Amino acid sequence: MLDQLCYKDKNTFLQNVNTVAVLTYLAALLLLPLIFTHPLYLLGVFLICVLAVVVSDAVKEWVPFLMVGVWVAVFVMILNPLLVQNGSTVLFYGPVLPVIGRLRITMEAVCYGAVMGIRLMAVITVFALYSAVVHPDRATGLFSRFAWKSSLVVSLATRMIPAAARDLTNAREVQQMRGVDFSAGNFRERLQKYSWLLEVLLLSRAWQSCRRQ
Repeated sequence: MLDQLCYKDKNTFLQNVNTVAVLTYLAALLLLPLIFTHPLYLLGVFLICVLAVVVSDAVKEWVPFLMVGVWVAVFVMILNPLLVQNGSTVLFYGPVLPVIGRLRITMEAVCYGAVMGIRLMAVITVFALYSAVVHPDRATGLFSRFAWKSSLVVSLATRMIPAAARDLTNAREVQQMRGVDFSAGNFRERLQKYSWLLEVLLLSRAWQSCRRQ
């Protein structure tokens, strides 16, 4: 997942456009699903975001965000009808539950949950598109004239993400060459194996800092 957060220069149209224009375009895509409530409008905004992802050759980077968004959207679609009792078209009457009362699932609550899922997918797609087309240095450079210290801290932090992702991938490949299977064992054993990777990563970063000094 960390690899998907790293900016990759693919010489696409949105990557070559002025940073202010790209940020304005992304801000408009982010505000539209927050303003609109009609499902067709939200679906249209989502399709526009998907088209921008395809044009920017960022489908591979978008897929992990999409999977997370799908699971969260499904969770919202299931949870909303159980908690919201509003609506006149009753689809199902269930047992009496504590605090909630009698379970009453309505078509309006199901549709509202679906609309919220589409809105969430659109917002997540916009953030995935931002990470794929906006260079971190260009984004922070816009604010360097007003808050150069904060911009410097943010720039250094964003540079640490791809470096940490590369070190983590290299450490995992070394452990796999030694015969370590990260998919084998129970949850506790797999957690211990990944904790070794984190320890190697921290030691590597500390050694690099000492070497620079």
